[in-house]
Amino acid sequence: MRQKSVSVRAPAEEVMQDIRRATRRHFSAEDKIRLGALLAAVSTGLKRLSSIRLARLPRMADFAVWATACETAFWPEGAFMSAYDENQNEAVEKMIEASPVALAVRYHMKPPRTEWKGTTTELLKQLNGIYGARSGKRPS
Repeated sequence: MRQKSVSVRAPAEEVMQDIRRATRRHFSAEDKIRLGALLAAVSTGLKRLSSIRLARLPRMADFAVWATACETAFWPEGAFMSAYDENQNEAVEKMIEASPVALAVRYHMKPPRTEWKGTTTELLKQLNGIYGARSGKRPS
C-alpha cells in the first residue's frame, strides 16, 4: 500500500505563515476582537458547564444551560436567565395583547376567579355575551 501513496510535508513554520497571511487578509481588527471575545466566552462556558444547575429548565434548556455557563465572561452571574425570563414574559404578553380572545379569557379569569369549568361552547357564549369577543371589542 505504501508504494501507491504520496507523502507531502510542509515545514510547520511555512504553514503558520500561510495561516497568519490569510488571517490578516480576511479579518479586520474588529473581527479579531470579536473572535477573541467569543473564544473567551466559550472558554468560560467550558470551565463552568459541569457546575451549572438551573432552578428550573426553560424551553431550549440546553441553550439556557450553555449561555448561563458562558455569561460570566461578560456579565454577572444570573444575568442571562434574568434577561431570558424577561424576554419570554414580554413575548407572551405581546401574544396575549394581539389576541382579542386571549384578552377576553384573561379578563374573564382575573382574580378573585381562579377556576372555570364548562365546555368551550359555554365559554364562547360567555365571552361573546359579556365581552363582545366576536365583535372585536376588547375588555377594559
